[in-house]
Amino acid sequence: MPRFVEQALRAQPGQAPPEILARADDDMERLIKHHSIRTELRNGGKQGKYEQKDGRWSLAGAHAGAGEAAASEAPSDAETGGPASEAVTQTPSTEAATGDPAC
Repeated sequence: MPRFVEQALRAQPGQAPPEILARADDDMERLIKHHSIRTELRNGGKQGKYEQKDGRWSLAGAHAGAGEAAASEAPSDAETGGPASEAVTQTPSTEAATGDPAC
């Protein structure tokens, strides 16, 4: 069961239990019940293995990886003078961290 759920969420993060169940490919996977998937997600969530947001489940840290990928594209826009270079602004958290609003 854990392997099936992990593979489904690795292939496509942000799925609801019925979507995970719909990914069953072979006869053994088709024997899995909806309740079993919910139990695996709930128990794995308590262990920090999975995380839930708005009823959709992902492997823990999967959302952070997506944000990092988007952030890594920003420098290329800044180098070309695109919109990302205009969007760079000073944030209050940066001012608080440095103690100098000019940084």
